Amino acid sequence: MKEKVLILGGTEFVGKLLVETLISDQSKELYLFNRGKTNPHLFPNINKIIGDRETDDIQKIQAHKWDYIIDFSSYYPASLQRTLDHVNRDLKKYIYISTISVYDFNKYDRASSIKEDFPIVDCSPEEAIDQTMKTYGKKKAACEAVLKESSWLNSVILRPSIIFGIDDPTDRFYYWLRKIKKETKAIVPNDGTDQISLTYANDLVAIILKGISGDIQNGAYNCITHDSISFNELLETIKKSTDSNCEFYHKDNEELRAQEVFLPLNFISNLYYNNDKIKEATNLSFTTYENAITAMVDHFEKEEWKKCMIEIDDEKLIS
Repeated sequence: MKEKVLILGGTEFVGKLLVETLISDQSKELYLFNRGKTNPHLFPNINKIIGDRETDDIQKIQAHKWDYIIDFSSYYPASLQRTLDHVNRDLKKYIYISTISVYDFNKYDRASSIKEDFPIVDCSPEEAIDQTMKTYGKKKAACEAVLKESSWLNSVILRPSIIFGIDDPTDRFYYWLRKIKKETKAIVPNDGTDQISLTYANDLVAIILKGISGDIQNGAYNCITHDSISFNELLETIKKSTDSNCEFYHKDNEELRAQEVFLPLNFISNLYYNNDKIKEATNLSFTTYENAITAMVDHFEKEEWKKCMIEIDDEKLIS
């Protein structure tokens, strides 16, 4: 008997990459549950359950007995609870994609790295139903609480940092790749020493696959796939990988904000995370920044560097 795997989402970015990886696994029978609005043309031969999880459509999932569920699309605790209400109780594993934004950064003193037992934020009833990104981390924290309170459930909570990879719909990492490849000047926030933590999409998929194989025990895991790196180091690596002559010009964040300029990835900096737990659980060797960036550059070279959704006139800011 094939194991039944339900992916909530599955047609964008990491979910898409996961499906592309699992599609050839003859031991798995894949199902996707989503609204059918994002990339509906993808995966025509995979079982699809069309519905909005924020409505009674979620009841459709109880027509099957699942072995594994991977949840990319849960942002509201009430919605997640409704989902669990329709899940068979002998489910082998519920893998929930959370975020490092659940941590209470106001309590971080930077004296040590953030481990999984670091305090997380509270979420009020009003925040739990708020539809803005302002409460994103709080709602995810509340969703984690729903999972932990479901004592019957075998759940793995994965907390990635900013995820980067070739299919990122936000273009926030692609912005820097294309800027450095195609232009001669680029504005860099502050002095470039701010540290940033990233999660490579391909490595996150490898972690999820380990969860499906049963290698990861119940609990929460930081899924940062690299040590923190400075903006300067990150951009210099891109510059080398693109064989670019782009010059970097540093500008204070306060001045940028005053001019209503918001550079991609220029947020949640100088935070350090401990990822020992996920490395020990999976025994994976994560992709280096250099190799990840090289793979992305090779991909976008073939695509001839499509136009970026984010446009900033660096020449004007420099002058």
